[in-house]
Amino acid sequence: MREKIQDFIINELSAMRDSIVEGATDNLANRQYNVFHGFSPAGKEIVKYMALGRSFDSQLGNRLQRIAMYISRLNYGVDNVPNFLFLCADKEEKQVTVWTFSFPDELDLRHKNVGFNVYKTQCYMKANSKSECVDVIMAQSADALKELIKAEKGIESFRGKNKKVLDQELSEYRKHFETAIVERVYDCTSDDVLNHINGIPKIIPVDLVYFEDNKTISLYEIKAGGDLDSKNCETNADEVLDNLKCFAFVEHHYSYFATCYNNRGEGGEDTYTEDDGVIYRGQRPVGGVFNIYDKVDRKTGGKKWEDMRKRILVGSMFWQKILPKEISYDDFIALYIKAFKDTSFEKELMDIKYE
Repeated sequence: MREKIQDFIINELSAMRDSIVEGATDNLANRQYNVFHGFSPAGKEIVKYMALGRSFDSQLGNRLQRIAMYISRLNYGVDNVPNFLFLCADKEEKQVTVWTFSFPDELDLRHKNVGFNVYKTQCYMKANSKSECVDVIMAQSADALKELIKAEKGIESFRGKNKKVLDQELSEYRKHFETAIVERVYDCTSDDVLNHINGIPKIIPVDLVYFEDNKTISLYEIKAGGDLDSKNCETNADEVLDNLKCFAFVEHHYSYFATCYNNRGEGGEDTYTEDDGVIYRGQRPVGGVFNIYDKVDRKTGGKKWEDMRKRILVGSMFWQKILPKEISYDDFIALYIKAFKDTSFEKELMDIKYE
């Protein structure tokens, strides 16, 4: 398992490196005539690293989310870490049906250039039938499926007779998706929960979902860990609490706001304090999401903050939740750093010329 994780990280970092290098010319050209850059010719290296640094940061979060989902699939199995999740709340039967669908891992490896992002949780939403679920999956995957069919059939376009080929192939994919959907049915005696599910918007974004078993589900809102003072921090926190209530019909249900690293640094003993309400190791991280409920606390007697404060995982505490038991957080970081060096990431970026 250790080798699989390292190989996956190498693939992710290699793709990220290539993307940054390929886009460097345009990114630098876009800054060439910025009259507000007062750098002298000798300061061109500063402009170069400003552009590359921004590109690196913008892609890193997505790569880390993909790594997190891949690790979760190694831990719990592909079917238990879905790309799509659908809910159907039946008030008369007092039941909730959950349909999930997972793209197979090999689809990402064989067809990584045709638009599939196998290691991304698309959303969860309401649905009334398995057929309706398939409609959504097909619609969300339409462009990627067309490119995939082109690649497999050696077709340049779907005009003329090739339109029939497209229709036939899409029909086959639909049949496959129908059989690949996993159905779970739960009893739910709480009208409050059933009403909450029926009242959710059509689509709810979520970064990672996994079932440890049919009685245990975990959902994550994931950020890289840098700037956590964004204007969306309160919305993010509310989503965490909404997810918790939405899946209250599962016996063991967990919802977290997680960051991939601690922006104040790791170190020291694992820490949880009643005052901070944040699970982390080392110094308390900086960010609005960690204190937005202080003001709510004074207004409501603390109930909302009480619900939220134990649902924040920072850095190592997040990775320890999803890593296999035989791999520690420190082992994982060592794997990542080795992969980073093996991809010559630093050298490739330093070799980029900005004339």
